[in-house]
Amino acid sequence: MTASIRKFQQDILDDSNLSHLLNEAYAISIKIKDKKMENWCHYELSGYPNADSVPKYRKISVRFLADGEFRKNIPAEIPDGYQFLNYHSVTNPISSLLKLTQQKEHQVVSFEFTSELNRKLCELYNQTSDFTFKQQASVSQLVDIESAVKEKIVNWGMHLEPELKKDIDVKDEKPQMINNYNILGNIQNSQIQQGNTNSKQKRSSIKDLIGNLFGSLFGHLFNRV
Repeated sequence: MTASIRKFQQDILDDSNLSHLLNEAYAISIKIKDKKMENWCHYELSGYPNADSVPKYRKISVRFLADGEFRKNIPAEIPDGYQFLNYHSVTNPISSLLKLTQQKEHQVVSFEFTSELNRKLCELYNQTSDFTFKQQASVSQLVDIESAVKEKIVNWGMHLEPELKKDIDVKDEKPQMINNYNILGNIQNSQIQQGNTNSKQKRSSIKDLIGNLFGSLFGHLFNRV
């Protein structure tokens, strides 16, 4: 485990690919039984199941627009009580974001609604069904999400010293454990004097002796623009 953590920390310092760092963090979090980090890595790699499960840094402000038959990117006025349309919870896996942000020719990204939701929006705005509503954000906002993910990985990864110390302590204990087993092995079936008696105490196997000692013991589709 020490080697894995050291390599992970070096990869952080070397500014390795974000997906690679996430996979490393995921594997280590499983090994050290850090369930909170494990779940976070899983969702970042696989995508979040719904908007309610999305972290704050994945909730971005957007422009609410509509595409008509003859005109595109028409600004849509948001009625009272529908301010949530000004925001979007990005549920997509980090790999989708990286794919978009690495394509420098695109400056904005659009989030499509399901056909059912688009139909209801058409009813709300008294528009015909050939209108397509969408949310639009700048690609730089996706970069901000990536930066937040990277920051969390760095903070977590560079504070794994307790796990390193724990691993070293376990290694230091191994020679003593081996010595103890040797002692137990030497006294197996041996005669032990107690006071002035000559009674013999025997164990049938080292397994019995050790046993007695320790036995008590929802993502949306992206449209590039």
